[in-house]
Amino acid sequence: MKKIIAAAGLIAVIALAVAAPASAGTNASANGSARTAVSINPAGKVHLAGAVTAVSASSLTVASWLGNWTVNIGADTRLSANTDGKNGKEQIAIGQIRVGDRVAVDGAIASGMTVSANSVIDVSLNPNAPRKILAGVISNLNAAARSFTLTLKNDTTATVNLASDASLRIGKTVTTTVASLQNGMRVSVSGEWNQSTNTLLGKQLVGIDAATAAKVEAKHDHDGKANGGLKLLMKRLLGWR
Repeated sequence: MKKIIAAAGLIAVIALAVAAPASAGTNASANGSARTAVSINPAGKVHLAGAVTAVSASSLTVASWLGNWTVNIGADTRLSANTDGKNGKEQIAIGQIRVGDRVAVDGAIASGMTVSANSVIDVSLNPNAPRKILAGVISNLNAAARSFTLTLKNDTTATVNLASDASLRIGKTVTTTVASLQNGMRVSVSGEWNQSTNTLLGKQLVGIDAATAAKVEAKHDHDGKANGGLKLLMKRLLGWR
């Protein structure tokens, strides 16, 4: 009986997906957007596009047609980013995919609404995104998600998501874990800036005092790019490469 119900559920998924205007070309677009869509051929091959709602070491949860899909990531799954509007050029690690990112998945139905992925393109992630350095005070720290709110001067805020391989330097200690961070700590973070979401993908973080933070913000140029003078300041004061 269970097999009959499962089969009926899969047939329903396929029937609805066939009606969806989905294809690999239209769902991973040059401007970094991904439409919500599902298509499944008679052989069980799947193209899925939607928003990431959860990330683990070996899977993604993607909100798309019919609800949340589980996308299993294996050793042979190709993970890539959106580069210059041409998808799939830059390989990435699963830790670089964040909740809220739009993804395009190609693979095969494993069971029900679970997909074994051959490839995943994160169309929200662009390795050529502008670099930015922010200095401020941590609040709303979520250690499990590796994220926090950074309050800058004039009480403006930005969201910081730390990459899985981000380098964190607190005093003389360098680590990739967030155990040493705490709310109220003053830090400087360098990474990839997403203007539309007001979010920084942090690659390097340094805990700094108030005087150093003031110097960093005073030197920061208005267009969000790290200029030569600011890079030199970071090298001299913080020991960054």
